[in-house]
This record gives sequence, C-alpha cells and structure tokens, in this order.
Amino acid sequence: MDLKEPHELPSALAHVQEILNKKGDKPFVFFFDFDGTLAPIVSKPDQASLSEETRTLLQKLSKEYKVAIVSGRDRKDIEERVNLHNLYYAGSHGFDIAGPNEMHHLHPEADDIIPRLEEVSEVFQELFQQEDHIKVEKKKFAVALHHRGASPELANKLEAAVKDQLEGESKLKWDKGKCIIEIKPNLEWHKGKAVLWLIEQLGYTTKDSLAIYLGDDTTDEDAFKELQKEGVGIMVEDHEQKTHAHYGLSEQKQVNEFIKQIMSYD
Repeated sequence: MDLKEPHELPSALAHVQEILNKKGDKPFVFFFDFDGTLAPIVSKPDQASLSEETRTLLQKLSKEYKVAIVSGRDRKDIEERVNLHNLYYAGSHGFDIAGPNEMHHLHPEADDIIPRLEEVSEVFQELFQQEDHIKVEKKKFAVALHHRGASPELANKLEAAVKDQLEGESKLKWDKGKCIIEIKPNLEWHKGKAVLWLIEQLGYTTKDSLAIYLGDDTTDEDAFKELQKEGVGIMVEDHEQKTHAHYGLSEQKQVNEFIKQIMSYD
C-alpha cells in the first residue's frame, strides 16, 4: 500500500461495513492513541481529559473486545486519565506496558537511559526557562518539549537547540509531533512494536484477529505501518505528512461515532 496524503483517505465512518467484512469471524483488537484521538488537543497538556461519553464507550467496547491505549504519556498518567481497569495501557510509546492479570512489561534496555534523559531535561529547563510557550516535561522514558502557542521563530529555535544538544548522541533520538518534540531512548522500539507485542501477549496474531489502530500524530505512523498489510489504521484529523493509514476521520469528535457504529453493526 502506497503512502497517501491524509485528505486522500476514505472516511472510516463511510466504510464501517468494509471494515467489518475484513474482520469476518475474527475478533477485533482495538488500539487508541490518547491526545487528539480519544481526547481533544488542549493548549496545556496536563489539562487533557476524557469525556464521560468516551469513557462509557470504551468500557462497553472492552466488554466485547480487547482494548488498549497507546500513548506517549507515562503509563500511570494515561491510566489515571482513562480510569478503566480492564484496558491495556502502553505508555511512553510502548516502553512501559501494563494490563489485567498482572501484565507488566518494561523495555529491558530503557532503564539504563533514564539518567541521560534526566540530564537532557535539566539542560532544556535551563535553556528555555524564560519562555512561556515552551514547556519541558520529563517523563519516565522521554523528555517532551511542548511548544504550542510558540511563534515559528521560537519553535525553530527549539528544534535547533535539540539538534545541537543531541549531536553525536548515541543513547537518545528525537522526533517531532503536533507542537511537540520528544527525546526518547535510541532503541528499536515504538508504538508499532508495542502493538505487535500486545497482540501476541493477548493470544492473537495479526492474521487471526483484526487490529484497528486510531491515532492522529506522526508517532502513530509506526503502528499504521506495522498494521498496513493485516490490520486497519485510522488517521484522526491529520498531521500534514503522508500516512500509512487506510482510513481517516476528519475530526476528533468522530472517534466516538466510529465506536458507536462498530458496536451497532457488529
């Protein structure tokens, strides 16, 4: 499947029956990003919240199928915001995964990189402490540099500082999302790998289940790519880059409608 522009994607709402046909007699396994997918993007990330309607829909969906939340947020943070105990949670882009029946998996190499992340976090706290539109968030397995509301000049200054600080760095890597730059362990692990790991741990393969992943940002592309042949990727709104997703939803509010339609058809 070729990469597509987000605006070229067919509507997931208009193709629910097509998705159900792909499923056939196989079970669904659902994966959702949080910010911009289950919850609307807000100017201050610590104020993001899940609506009661969405929480109720996820609870109903999880009674029929396995449901996981895959987020760049720390796992404990995302667990508290969703507050449903029968879901699976992959925090820090999948470096920290937990779920029912005492499931818990930490990437075995990530702990060794935490001290370096703490050092980098302190550097950026000092560099941008006078900038109101730059927020440095130290997570367990990442440093998030939020720049929502910043001028293009300030955003460019931030990116230049990241490049400068990580030049020649072997332990860390960085990437950009919607008004965010994230510095993470330089390991071959991401949301896509976490999704495949979870599918296997749940007793499925990508052939005997239909995994559906909904996400809105560039970090979700890893999951879309892993599921391109034997799953369903749904881009929520867009991230202004070509995508591996199969379908699209034009706004975050349509995620609830998609869940309702899936449950009413199936």
